[in-house]
Amino acid sequence: MAMDDFLVTQNQMDPAEVQQIEKDVQQLEQVRQNSKRPLSTIIPLESRGESVSARVPKKKGRGPSNLFDVHARKWEDRVTIYCNGKGQPIGPEKARKELTRLLGSIAHDYNWAPLTYTYWKKVPNKEKIWEFVNSKYILPVEAKDWVMETLDQSWRGFKCRLKRDHYYMYDTYEERLKHPPERVPEQAMRELEASQDDQSGESVKDPFDEVMGNARREEVMKSIKSVVTADVQKDTNAEIKEFAKEKEVHAAQEAEIERKTKDLESETLKLQEIRMDIENQQGNITLDAVISALAKLRQKGPSLTPEIIAKAIVSTTTNDP
Repeated sequence: MAMDDFLVTQNQMDPAEVQQIEKDVQQLEQVRQNSKRPLSTIIPLESRGESVSARVPKKKGRGPSNLFDVHARKWEDRVTIYCNGKGQPIGPEKARKELTRLLGSIAHDYNWAPLTYTYWKKVPNKEKIWEFVNSKYILPVEAKDWVMETLDQSWRGFKCRLKRDHYYMYDTYEERLKHPPERVPEQAMRELEASQDDQSGESVKDPFDEVMGNARREEVMKSIKSVVTADVQKDTNAEIKEFAKEKEVHAAQEAEIERKTKDLESETLKLQEIRMDIENQQGNITLDAVISALAKLRQKGPSLTPEIIAKAIVSTTTNDP
């Protein structure tokens, strides 16, 4: 099923909007393939109606991972990612790491996640981001919370580093514009600078400066980074432990099945031995009864010799049907 048909059947968009999106995506991918640039550098800003040709990226050095293969991936070539009960990806490892890098690139992309918003929950187009991610990977619905949380952390971390390395590094608005960050377009940077001031033109006081002061900013930033790193490591360790626990449970179940199988085989052998014993006992009982009967016959008729009795038994046996 094509992506546009899927979206229409799911009642997510009307057919006209789906066709327009498909047309825009094809145009963007064609421009990206011809220019070998990441999709994030050529997506137009919808709010300003900026054209694709007007966006000229500034390429300096190696830069971040562009994930060309992921952006060019078609709907029918989506990669399946398995998640645990909490919706957190657990494998395959390569696809999981690739998804994490893609979410980081989206969170750092000003077109997807503008930095002018104070909180991540106020950032628009989160549903479109979820649809875009699902166009590249097959994910369960339970993974949506994890995707949004990962985007939130990456977006806040990027915004924090941008303030630390750019906004607080220069004292004036003019100096900041002379040294723009590489990953934020100039016009977007102007909007970000403007968002730091209120409508009356007075500078908005940073809550961090009011509480901690500039003297301890670097120290606090290092502490925040260490805490975030520790939290990520804690979550990773928890996932590893959970996977190991599930593996142990599976191994225990297999061992229990093997034990029960051996017990069943042992019981079967015992039943066979009991049956053979019963059959042997029945045979012995029959033979003893015949001998006893023959002895009684001889007592009543001494003329009945063993030869005569044997011939009679053979004659009776051969005459039986």
